[in-house]
Amino acid sequence: MYTNTSHSYLYNSNLKDLISKLDPNLFFKVNRKYIINRNHIKEIIKHNGKK
Repeated sequence: MYTNTSHSYLYNSNLKDLISKLDPNLFFKVNRKYIINRNHIKEIIKHNGKK
């Protein structure tokens, strides 16, 4: 787990468990590996859908 102050912490559970404990108005899961705080998004760039 990384903070906005560049600290990192070990979390010994899965993301599903962690996200269930977070406020859904502030955090969301962007993929299988990352949960993002909405307040720290600078911009969103639309992807054309091709990998």
